[in-house]
Amino acid sequence: METVVRFLEIAVAALIAFLSGRYLKTLDRHKERDKETFTTFLENLPVTGGILYIHKHDMAAGIMFSQIQDLFSFVEFSENHPDFIFIDRSLEKKRGLLIDKLKVFLSELTEATETVREEPLIIKMPQGHLHKDPNYWRETREKLNQRANDVHELYSKLVIEAKKKL
Repeated sequence: METVVRFLEIAVAALIAFLSGRYLKTLDRHKERDKETFTTFLENLPVTGGILYIHKHDMAAGIMFSQIQDLFSFVEFSENHPDFIFIDRSLEKKRGLLIDKLKVFLSELTEATETVREEPLIIKMPQGHLHKDPNYWRETREKLNQRANDVHELYSKLVIEAKKKL
């Protein structure tokens, strides 16, 4: 009887070791895949591009479209590449939220600005709007600056967390 019990103990230990090894290999593959995704993420949305520009730039001064083109490109890339995801749930949640915040920011920016010559984009004043609401320009500028800060903050959190995990 002791021999059977001993055999079962060894078999269970071997099974646990085997499953643990497979689990660790799976984790390594997931981590490697997330590293590749993170590299692609940084290539498409580098910290030195539009993210830094909107973080340091006051929307009142006009926005150089060429400086934020990578933001539009990143959203388009993300929508056209369904495989561009993190396996890590926390990173993927932040990536999804970042795309959502970018879409809101870019939509509101596009709606609130107009082009003077080719650049910059400036906050437009609808005809006769100033008389109806004298705070329109200030409120629009503040809203766009806040949206830009929200995008930058989430981007920073995602990058920091990814660097820690990967």
